Amino acid sequence: MLTLIVLGGAFKARQTGAKPNNGNDSMQSQKDLRIELQAIKWFALVRSDVNLGPRVAEFQTWFNADAAHSRAYRKVEALWTTIGGFSEAPEILAARRKTLGSSDLFKA
Repeated sequence: MLTLIVLGGAFKARQTGAKPNNGNDSMQSQKDLRIELQAIKWFALVRSDVNLGPRVAEFQTWFNADAAHSRAYRKVEALWTTIGGFSEAPEILAARRKTLGSSDLFKA
């Protein structure tokens, strides 16, 4: 999904712009990136046309499970607000539909 690529690219750019990692920093960076990607996926689903139904509880559990989850989700929201003017572009809508149809959306 183009929005995920744009958002994921922004997070990756932030990650790669950080100081050089030692072993512990690298493990933390991988965990942070995994959480940020989960936040992006949840944000895309929450903002989509898909009926969340039973996934609402799953989202709330993920969001509340760790402060890092809620921080990452809020970062995605803030970034989306900044670039949100592009959210209704036909290319974005098509990519969103294609990605949300993917069966492995929540595999991390």
